[in-house]
Amino acid sequence: MIKKLCLLIFMLLATIIYGQNNRPIFYGKVADSIGELPNVHVINLQTNQGTFTNDNGEFRIFAKENDSLQFSFVGYKTKKVVLEHTNFGLSENKFSLKKETEELDEVVLKKHNLTGSLALDIKRVPKDRIGEMMTSLMDGIANIDFSTPVIEKIDDIDRGKAPIVRTNPISNGATLFSGSIFTSKKKVIQQKKIDKIKSRDQFYATLFNEVSKEYFTNELKIPKQNVFNFIDYCNEHKIKRLISEENILELLKHFEEQSIAYLRTIKK
Repeated sequence: MIKKLCLLIFMLLATIIYGQNNRPIFYGKVADSIGELPNVHVINLQTNQGTFTNDNGEFRIFAKENDSLQFSFVGYKTKKVVLEHTNFGLSENKFSLKKETEELDEVVLKKHNLTGSLALDIKRVPKDRIGEMMTSLMDGIANIDFSTPVIEKIDDIDRGKAPIVRTNPISNGATLFSGSIFTSKKKVIQQKKIDKIKSRDQFYATLFNEVSKEYFTNELKIPKQNVFNFIDYCNEHKIKRLISEENILELLKHFEEQSIAYLRTIKK
């Protein structure tokens, strides 16, 4: 009986490994209306394998026809794409993400004595005072090191693709005029990117006022260099809603649930 069970498990594992290895490497690129998007989380919903785009918005993942790819990034709408046969005949596959239009309501900062541990806080707070405790926040503002890179290291294959050369659509006869056009456009693009970074920094600052950065590393066991990636991995809209509702226990529970799948993904 034991031998038959072992044989069955071995055949099942072999089938899974074969199915995975039978998928070729799929290359793609993610961008928005401004330009390429780095650090976008890409996951194959059929294999549950995930990756992140590099500095040029490029990514690679094992996939085949009819596989569903999911793209998620903080501040943007999550997108799902079913791969077709034609996708594998193209030299480059481009995917576009759109920004979220919803805004975070005003959050009033108050003091509370929560530690950041869901199990510990539930035991320490009496049932008749949970609602009252949820209206307060942690003392002080967590020190946020925004110099820490958010983007994971990408191997040589991901960085190996040559960037796309963009030609000037304006003829040589309008060189002087075209210079001013491209200079003005470049300034607008740079300002939009700066505004996007400021908005993201505000989101992180608000979140770390609620939950300390050590909570992610000590309680959820998220590697220190992956904390920002993990937050991007979670549903930003749900995080904003729970913060605005001051539902801290539900926020901690949401992070614990998401950390299980995230840790499994980065281990793979």
